[in-house]
Amino acid sequence: MIEFRIPAFRAGGEMVSLSDVLREVRPRGWSWRLLNFEGTFKTDSNLNALDLEQRIRASVEGLSCSWDRLLHFSDDVDQPIDVSLVASDGIGRCVLVIEVRDTTYWRILAEQSDANSIESATRISRLV
Repeated sequence: MIEFRIPAFRAGGEMVSLSDVLREVRPRGWSWRLLNFEGTFKTDSNLNALDLEQRIRASVEGLSCSWDRLLHFSDDVDQPIDVSLVASDGIGRCVLVIEVRDTTYWRILAEQSDANSIESATRISRLV
């Protein structure tokens, strides 16, 4: 895996959102799992952060998400604090890991043999 890191905030102080990051990904049929979520949702969201955290902890392999559902979810996130997402290809190989740590930096791991994951990670790295 090749690692990319970018600050969680742009030079002007604007946060790089989960939605910003995911909009740079070209999923091409990947399966997604939410392995960790600590953060806040927008006030108009119907999602409950504590409920989501408990559901993730109770799961063995994280929560499975479709790409469309993940994009809608990211639009509801106000501030990601600690988040871990994993994408797997059609044969179950991990091809992309997206993490934010302590609202400090985004860490992206891309499978070096998968051109799409490298392209997606490179696009994300250019957000700041």
